[in-house]
Amino acid sequence: MGKKDKEHKKRVAKRNEAIKLQQKKFEKVREEFINQLIEKEKQAGKFDNVPGEFEFNPMMDLGLGPQI
Repeated sequence: MGKKDKEHKKRVAKRNEAIKLQQKKFEKVREEFINQLIEKEKQAGKFDNVPGEFEFNPMMDLGLGPQI
């Protein structure tokens, strides 16, 4: 491995690290934006009438598979 190869690897590693940092910053900003949006919608009352979690009832016909 020559000197140019080593220098190239260093540049590539540095560039990849910068890209990773940018991606982490973007994800952080994105997550903060989504959380702020959810909080605004909660304050506006858009989450007040959300039905409860779905509970599985084995007697319920989901239309899956053959019926006996």
